[in-house]
Amino acid sequence: MSDDWAEVQLCEVFAADNTKSGQHDEEPRVLSLSKYDGLVPADEYFDKRIASAHLDGYKVVEPEGWAYSTIHIDEGSIARNNLGHSGVISPMYTTMNWVGHGHDPRFFEHLLRSPALLSLYRDSAQGTVNRRRSLPFATFAALRVVVPPLPMQGRIVDLIDHLDDHLANLRAERASADSVLDVVR
Repeated sequence: MSDDWAEVQLCEVFAADNTKSGQHDEEPRVLSLSKYDGLVPADEYFDKRIASAHLDGYKVVEPEGWAYSTIHIDEGSIARNNLGHSGVISPMYTTMNWVGHGHDPRFFEHLLRSPALLSLYRDSAQGTVNRRRSLPFATFAALRVVVPPLPMQGRIVDLIDHLDDHLANLRAERASADSVLDVVR
């Protein structure tokens, strides 16, 4: 570990937020949490309604808010709300707010889904049945991670974003080449 890297306890960057939807005149947008796609509109993800008839007990996830699946976080079910609008999610999820001044939440989006953290969640989960072991917020918040200084966090995110864009372009080129090959064959 470099001298300017620091150990951070997750409670230094996240605070639990259990705000419930409560009564509402207009039904809020129901979200789901995919380990692959993060927070997504549930009706688009499932092509049907899977939410309860009454959403009063559902938890609110504001834009830039976070949620994780208490029983599937070790599979990567943790994400920030990047949809640009609020929504509600089943009460079985843990919701939280970013309080990490001096840290880049975009960096933590990558870090919290990294293989090392997925393994840490698995090792820290409570319970005896593998697919039903849970990671309550108190345990999550006590976990420690080592992070680079803020400028390097941003540089790492920029590099990952650049690589993701490059891979997407390569996939598009391959799809285009495959289409041409299909016509030629």
